[in-house]
Amino acid sequence: MGKYYRISGVVKFPEGLAAGESRGANAIEIARNGEGLPVLRGTSLAGVLRNGLREAGVPDKSICFWFGDKLEGKNDFKVSQIVVADVVLNAGEQTPETRMHNQVDRKTGSVADTALFGVEMLPPQTKGQLLIYVIPRDEQPAENILRALEGVFATTLLLGGNRNRGIGRMDASDVKCYAFDCSTVDGFAKWQDVRYADRSGLEPNLSGCAPVSFGAESTQFVKNYKVMFKIPRGEDISVGYGKNLDGDTCAPQYVYEANGTKKWRIPGSSFRGVIRSWMTRLAVKDGAGEEPILDLFGTLKKRGRIHFTDAYCLSNPKENCEQSRAHVAVDRFSGGTVQGALFFSKVLVGNCAFEMNVSVVAPNAKELEWLKKTLLAIHLGIISIGSSKASGLLEIENWDELKNKIESDIAELGVQKAEV
Repeated sequence: MGKYYRISGVVKFPEGLAAGESRGANAIEIARNGEGLPVLRGTSLAGVLRNGLREAGVPDKSICFWFGDKLEGKNDFKVSQIVVADVVLNAGEQTPETRMHNQVDRKTGSVADTALFGVEMLPPQTKGQLLIYVIPRDEQPAENILRALEGVFATTLLLGGNRNRGIGRMDASDVKCYAFDCSTVDGFAKWQDVRYADRSGLEPNLSGCAPVSFGAESTQFVKNYKVMFKIPRGEDISVGYGKNLDGDTCAPQYVYEANGTKKWRIPGSSFRGVIRSWMTRLAVKDGAGEEPILDLFGTLKKRGRIHFTDAYCLSNPKENCEQSRAHVAVDRFSGGTVQGALFFSKVLVGNCAFEMNVSVVAPNAKELEWLKKTLLAIHLGIISIGSSKASGLLEIENWDELKNKIESDIAELGVQKAEV
């Protein structure tokens, strides 16, 4: 036996996640362990890690060597050398929220009739304890796979359900790695003691263990951008759930974080829809057609490479930031008002700031150029977000910083292409 490794730490899900496992009558329910606690299955995380390594360019042969492969004979020994434990999730005092979604027909891409279902969601700032063992066999050196895993954890890992919903982003910045020299009696005994503590739910004693450099802050393979929005003076926005208890036909969406803080929410799917539409326009205008956009955003047969998180209000909501507006329904055939059809909706106004993260896997310079121009269109008020009962205009507070970062990445990708 050579060196064994233990990767562990607290991981966070800033936008929450839907770690679904079973389907009830009309809902996808969160996976739970024997004590009824919500968990993220280790098999799900292992699958995401495998795919992340593949996207990072690690050969399939190497991935199968470390994560296991199908047996081709009785004497094959292809079990996984990387053991990923279930991640027990801590949602604080909050209970899972059920959000409604429409089922999409994978063949036609349209919403199926009467296919409304619920998905259990864990709140933003949900935490979990990550635990991974790397157990090389035949004293195989593990430095390369550890560096590859370090790079994957530095990317935007998305877990639990459909990545288009704007949730499931995992922050693994606090993860650490320790090595155990199991070629000695004392080292192997230490390994066994730590494994026993992990199984017993105790805090292991890691004194004397050799720390391994782990936890890269960034990676060149995935580009991440933080976008800070605010509602400009005199403008308003409304992205609603639907009718609320007060009788408003549309009211701003909000969630409660794990610590009980109420936060207004603009779904990542709302940004995704309008940004995709504008980027398609730019691609067609440049003569590239829709194919590059389908490759970036995904199709029914291929998942996309770009992800938009939900945007949450940075400060605690104040009731005076909500305003109720009266409207009259319009007849879609005549264009006139419907007699007696008065309804109310709520909008957000005032100094409300939102934060969203955008990540792009293996982008090219043209894709980032289209993204920059689309974000500029939002910043200038050309593109609106949400219901037509509000202006839906947003301003990007950190536009200069964001613009410089995207342009720097575009220049870097151009240099890399020239070198190839």
